[in-house]
Amino acid sequence: MTKPWHGVTVATALPLTDGLSIDLDGYAAHCRRLLDEGCDGVVPNGSLGEYQTLTPQERARVVETAVAAVGGERVMPGVAAYGALEARRWAEQAREAGCGAVMLLPPTAYRADERSVVEHYREVARAGLPVVAYNNPHDTRVDLTPGLLARLYRTLHPLLRWDSETVFVQAVKLAMDLAGHRGGPCRPPRLPLSAEQEAAVREATLRALIAIKEDL
Repeated sequence: MTKPWHGVTVATALPLTDGLSIDLDGYAAHCRRLLDEGCDGVVPNGSLGEYQTLTPQERARVVETAVAAVGGERVMPGVAAYGALEARRWAEQAREAGCGAVMLLPPTAYRADERSVVEHYREVARAGLPVVAYNNPHDTRVDLTPGLLARLYRTLHPLLRWDSETVFVQAVKLAMDLAGHRGGPCRPPRLPLSAEQEAAVREATLRALIAIKEDL
């Protein structure tokens, strides 16, 4: 069997203009840049991509933009939805756009039992694309202890830790702006970072950028 994805497939933030419309050209450039820098594929419309705040038309355009930018075989959209029927429709949209696989959370509307979760994935699989299960609440079996993290991410850890915070989308977008790649603002209900949070993200990002330059 051919694997639907391989290597590093990375969730993508969605650049917005100051007026909070989607910067599709900027998003296309962001997807291409990620592959140019070594990633194997991109995941549009995950939580980092603020899919919950998008209109159906916007959500579809984001997928189409990613496919046009890097090729469908490198695009694995998130198709999370309140129910299986809606998630299946998003999987069908991904198939029609030329994607090679989709990423799917369990039902997001309520705490489903095991039987419901299995049927949820079966329903979405009927769209005809490989479905990659996204297991968000549980850690992997690799124990990244503080000592190991200190050895692997001594410089990056203060920045990477923001991925586990409620404001992770805002933090990632600010880091993108500081690195010269537009992230832009977020749509409500996400509010801007507090002054303290912004200062912490700025310091961590600038330290990481300096370290990266020194390694080149």
